[in-house]
Amino acid sequence: MTALADLQEIPEPRPTLSVPEAADLLGISQWLLLQQIRLGQIPHKRCGRRILLSRSRLLAWLDEREDAS
Repeated sequence: MTALADLQEIPEPRPTLSVPEAADLLGISQWLLLQQIRLGQIPHKRCGRRILLSRSRLLAWLDEREDAS
């Protein structure tokens, strides 16, 4: 198999993350992530009872936090 074929098999990352996925991405616990969501500190959307986080907005939020430090 060629390198180009390998690259074509890599799936695109989903645009939204669940709470466990976002917590893993940020390297924090799910509990801390949920606390920050409840306080309105982290951008998110609710879809019924489910909480979804935009991958791009979450990474932009993280970059903003790094710039503020």
